[in-house]
Amino acid sequence: MSLPTVSNKARVMLYLEATRLLKQRRARVERVKFLVQNPDAVQDSDYDDFAEIDGRTLKPLFLKHPHIYEQFEQWHESPERVLNSLHEFVRRAYRHTKLAGNFVSNWHIVASCNEYERIYRGENDRLMINQPPSTAKSVVANVFFPAWVWAQSPEWGFANFSYTDTIPKRDGEKLKGLVHSAWYRRNFGHKFRITTESSDWLKNNRGGWRFGAGVGGGGLGMHPHAIVIDDPQKATWSKEQNRNVAKWYANTVATRGMLLRCAVILIMQRLSATDLCGVLLGEQGCGLDELPSELAEEAIEKAWKHLCFPMRFDPKHRYRCPEDIRTTNGELLWPAMIDDAKVRSVMREMSLQGEPNVAAQFGQDPLSQNKNLFEELESALIHEHDLPEKIRHGRAIRSWDRAATPEDKNPDADRTAGVLSVDYNGVEYVLHTIVLRKGPADRDRAIATIAESDARNWDNYRVCVEETTGADGKQAYQALHSDLARRGIVCMSSPAIKSKEIRATPAAGAIKYGLMRILRGRDWTQVLVNELKNFPYGAHDDIVDALAHGHNAHKRWRDGKV
Repeated sequence: MSLPTVSNKARVMLYLEATRLLKQRRARVERVKFLVQNPDAVQDSDYDDFAEIDGRTLKPLFLKHPHIYEQFEQWHESPERVLNSLHEFVRRAYRHTKLAGNFVSNWHIVASCNEYERIYRGENDRLMINQPPSTAKSVVANVFFPAWVWAQSPEWGFANFSYTDTIPKRDGEKLKGLVHSAWYRRNFGHKFRITTESSDWLKNNRGGWRFGAGVGGGGLGMHPHAIVIDDPQKATWSKEQNRNVAKWYANTVATRGMLLRCAVILIMQRLSATDLCGVLLGEQGCGLDELPSELAEEAIEKAWKHLCFPMRFDPKHRYRCPEDIRTTNGELLWPAMIDDAKVRSVMREMSLQGEPNVAAQFGQDPLSQNKNLFEELESALIHEHDLPEKIRHGRAIRSWDRAATPEDKNPDADRTAGVLSVDYNGVEYVLHTIVLRKGPADRDRAIATIAESDARNWDNYRVCVEETTGADGKQAYQALHSDLARRGIVCMSSPAIKSKEIRATPAAGAIKYGLMRILRGRDWTQVLVNELKNFPYGAHDDIVDALAHGHNAHKRWRDGKV
């Protein structure tokens, strides 16, 4: 019986692999000898290496330093211990991937891992994470998270999408490398085995799968447990391309995420107010129109768990989240890996390469990179002769932000502000503002009198009033609502369930993108413009709040939600 012939190529590969293993063993032996003399230099990676080294080599180290042996025993107590925490899994698994360098942990990685754990436990089904490039965003979500889940529930299915299919394919290769590693197979190989591998698919024998494609790709028909959308847009994309992503989300991901209750994870660096996060956060007036009404409502109510990690800390960041533990203005996100010089260098290089919105990608706030929420105010100002000829037939709303302190009680207290705006062919025109300082009874009588005067000038007119939380807020709104109803005027409520900054964000987007115009040359115009410029840091924000209530009310009126 003749032996099979081994090709020269196979001989070379066997030789190279044997040489690599020999060098690896020699390096590990030398490392053990070094640790015998320098026990304080032991690292987490050493404990993983100890598992691959024979006991005779380790004996001198363990005899001389029993505490290292005890730590080694705890380290390898059981595979289940590794699975108690996704962060612990990432820390242990990192060196068994082909990722460069050693794993350097940071608080933002811990915070992200905690939220992924909540997704797995079913405690949340919509997670949005915004963080800058090169901060471990993709690898945690697309490599370590599914590998960690499969080690416990190998039946899970994952669908990964990005602006191009090369990103999911890249991360798919990293996931394959991890689940095929000797470390993973030794600890979790009994849970499942891989049955199908391709550039798009990874399947196991327990029914679990992972599919990757570009935005608009297939694979959702298999009903995943989790949909991971990683950077669905490029900074250079047009508004139309961004709008197509919103349509794709609405017609595919949203349907499955809402109706089947699978988890939807959106991770990206912010690009503009028209990116997918901007649409879901309501940062610009036209974005929500691309979504089904049910999803638009949930987006407005901020149903998403939102982690926002700007590269530099801003204590007044609109989307500051409690998970951000930084306290010093300008403090870097991950200084151990990305220092100030690196940040400046990367931002400069991106700008020189023509990358738009670089500041937004690092600051995670495309509407307000200069600390001003409202931009393009000068271009929003128009003359009276620029108003549409038939604007009288538009939808007019006088929106109110109500306060209850008379001027003689406290001249510096919040004021009651009313803004008259008219929606005509999808563009809102701000035509008048008024400020009052009256007690509750006089204030509501004044609102009703102004409403009667307004209603005579418009074919379609309504009043919108802020409704604060609690029984008193509802009672006050109902009283005014009933009074206006007796006068034949419809009164809409605008719940004050979010911060002023969040409420004002859609209006800021409308101004920036030409969907809201302000009548210039009136005695109130400059007062409004100044308040917009200084928001949210100015002495007063009552007119801005009333403007925001009106803009959101126009959106609901257009959608037939009132």
